[in-house]
Amino acid sequence: MRPWFDWMAVRFVTQWYFPLSRAWAAGLAANGSVDEFQALLGPAAEGLPKADTILETLVRKRRLYEAADGGWCDAFFGGADVDPDSLVTREIARFKAAADLMAMRRSFRPLRKSVPQVDWAVAKPADVQAQHGLRLQVEANSYAAPAPVEMEQSRPVQGAKGEEFWIRMPSPVRSMGDTAWARVFMPAERPVRGVVVSLHGVIMEPEMWPLADLSDGLVDRGFCVVRPEAPWHGRRRLDGYFGGEPMFARGMLGFVELFEAWVLETALWIGWARGALSDRVALGGISLGALTAQIAASVCHYWPEDMRPDGAFLITTTGDLMDGALRGSLAELLGVTEQLADAGWTEGEIDRWRPLVEPAESPALDPGRIVMVLGDADTVTPFAGGMNLARRWNIPAENLFVGHQGHFSSALGLYRNTAPVDRAADIFAA
Repeated sequence: MRPWFDWMAVRFVTQWYFPLSRAWAAGLAANGSVDEFQALLGPAAEGLPKADTILETLVRKRRLYEAADGGWCDAFFGGADVDPDSLVTREIARFKAAADLMAMRRSFRPLRKSVPQVDWAVAKPADVQAQHGLRLQVEANSYAAPAPVEMEQSRPVQGAKGEEFWIRMPSPVRSMGDTAWARVFMPAERPVRGVVVSLHGVIMEPEMWPLADLSDGLVDRGFCVVRPEAPWHGRRRLDGYFGGEPMFARGMLGFVELFEAWVLETALWIGWARGALSDRVALGGISLGALTAQIAASVCHYWPEDMRPDGAFLITTTGDLMDGALRGSLAELLGVTEQLADAGWTEGEIDRWRPLVEPAESPALDPGRIVMVLGDADTVTPFAGGMNLARRWNIPAENLFVGHQGHFSSALGLYRNTAPVDRAADIFAA
């Protein structure tokens, strides 16, 4: 794939996926009421033909999903014995119901050009200071090690590559107040060569509908893959929002809160994996997942040894998140800069929060155990910021892979060019 694909992809995401998702989320919040739907979306909602039928169907799809998910939870985490075939049936039913619910976005196509992309509620600088200002005062407190929590493991089920199961825990971050989930993919051959905790990108919800997933390549190479769900995504979606929307909607507070939660949750996933699966545990991520992973790689020296990753695989990342958040193509097409300015954010105010959302000057692990994949035409997490990070962190030349690709095509290109995955696998198994 070449950069023309990325030009199209970022416009599809911002001009189709975001507005349809916004209308879908409002439809779910309306719970079948046309009046409530119109109150949530304003005049734009009046352009939806057969709104009553669509909203009734949406309610029905949600109830079917909730019933399937409830049966799934009872089967996988309940106390009664369940035969393996029944577990497979439950997972197929859950995933189909989730995908059917997610696909209801298409019913809102008539509103694509009239519905806002994001339900903006940008927090003002004083609000972010009140909630997170103390974390700026002492570096060790910015991402202090989370206290251990109780992990719950599901029954296993046979997947396409090997055994699969789920783990869940209460999020260690108060602002989340929910359950954090991860899906675990085991390779067919044992013992495993190592574990990779793999973090997905923003608005990507692989537990809810079919998406390309790079986990297969690592499982094929003998690794166990732990794939967490990001805060505000999938099962963790907030009522009234679509998956990942609060990160944008809340402005700087959204970035600060998401990274705080996902970085500290990642520390706990790593600790669990090291105790349960292998003493070799690396961290990987794509886009938002890579931005999260590199923060973890920056601050993990403040954590107990069992929570520290011993390698990192960063795909389409940047060391200058604020450049991407303010001037990247995705941010530009969403109008992020204008929304922040309207809420009183100046360049100086934004710069104050860089320590909580960007990687440190140097990693807290051996640069020789970090692999990076960048696209020289990436405009979402701009390429210059990724290269600056690679230089700053002294990433060895043999660990840095740069292609003539954009943000989306760089990740998808790993299906054809497997050299970066091979390199990461060799390092992580050593």
